[in-house]
Amino acid sequence: MRIMTDRPDLAAIAGLRWSRNWRLPNGGQSFVVPVATRRSFNVVFHGREKFSYGHYGVHLGQEDRLTFLGAPDRIITARFMDLRAGSPTGGRRLTVQFAPGSEYELRIPPGVAHDFDGLEQIDTVNNYAVYLPDPARWAAGEQEWDMDADIVNVPHSVADAETAESETKGPAETEGPRAPRFHPNARPASDVFYRLLAERQREGMAHLAHSHAYTVDTRDASGSPRKLKISERAQRGVEPRDEPIPPIAGLHWQQLAYVESGPASGIRPFFETRPYYMVDHGTAPYAHDAFGIHLGQDDHLTFLGSDDASVEVQFVDCRRGSATLHAQVALRFSPCAHRTLVIPRGVAHRFTGLENVVTLNQGVAYLDRNGDYEPATDVIDWPVGRSDYPVLAVNDEPAGEEYYDALVAGQQRMRATGAAPSTPMVLMVPDATGKPVSVAIRQQG
Repeated sequence: MRIMTDRPDLAAIAGLRWSRNWRLPNGGQSFVVPVATRRSFNVVFHGREKFSYGHYGVHLGQEDRLTFLGAPDRIITARFMDLRAGSPTGGRRLTVQFAPGSEYELRIPPGVAHDFDGLEQIDTVNNYAVYLPDPARWAAGEQEWDMDADIVNVPHSVADAETAESETKGPAETEGPRAPRFHPNARPASDVFYRLLAERQREGMAHLAHSHAYTVDTRDASGSPRKLKISERAQRGVEPRDEPIPPIAGLHWQQLAYVESGPASGIRPFFETRPYYMVDHGTAPYAHDAFGIHLGQDDHLTFLGSDDASVEVQFVDCRRGSATLHAQVALRFSPCAHRTLVIPRGVAHRFTGLENVVTLNQGVAYLDRNGDYEPATDVIDWPVGRSDYPVLAVNDEPAGEEYYDALVAGQQRMRATGAAPSTPMVLMVPDATGKPVSVAIRQQG
């Protein structure tokens, strides 16, 4: 099996770059990848059939920040062309190949056209950044931008023709078809704009009837240039719904809507303004050696990976006062980007078969009676061999905006220091009086 580990050089196009993700050791080949933001993001899934966009896509107001997730022996081919007016690398093209992995994020500036091949069974997490037009130029009609159709499609034939002619005559002498040049937005959007964008996405997904919109440059009957916005009617709809997992109360799947981008591909927007983290479980056989139990967090888990993967999980209800106390259930399922598993706090869970799977957790936090919650030490590990399951009181006060803001700020500070603490193990042990207490154990780096 050939695995490509090096990241190709992208310096030929100004601003195109790799950014290293913040990864924390989680045992063996596994890493936790915290994403310290409350902004919206997307997961793009591509299915197993041969996938090709067939054209370049150009964002005018969005910097794509892409983490490609999939089997490490897969090879992705990326093609770029700088279509920014006035760019020092304007017109330059670049083709590179790389393997998917959680270690790096690919950042594509607005105005840089891009296309990918080899995305079959690849999931792409896009923590995009939004840029706005200059207000005066936008108001005067000198800069066009539609945030609902930000991407412009450029045919390969146009870009290829321009490149072929410039290589024979030189860029200044090119006379044939020329790929368009753009003045992309340059003002970073504020947090207020991101919140408004999240609300707009939420409302749009509630009444979804069309596939992902895009624009093309064309001319009307008089020969005047026009931008045409195209959004095809969705071939099938996904009705958002909850699917209970009996017999444990509150344990359920969430089936969520997504925007179609092809017969077996789509874009699932995440617009809940909570931070999240990914867990990359590596390629070696992976199983939890203990049940994990949160007291202050409802897990919201999305499983990313090949639909050939088979994940198993066992649940035990350990919530004090629950009508289904100590009820048990086991499931087997395959990863699916538009379905989320919700595990209520106090429900013990143990997964097996997570190799080659990445879990994305956008959990909901709850505070204790003192108004506190520390996510790093919240998971209690209960040995698999013990059947005397505990009875635990869980936190019941939903965390507010201030909590999530403080959590993100703390993660950003820790990342800035370069710290990479391992994930602690939390065990319940008796104290001197026999009362059970939680003890956190963290491996030294």
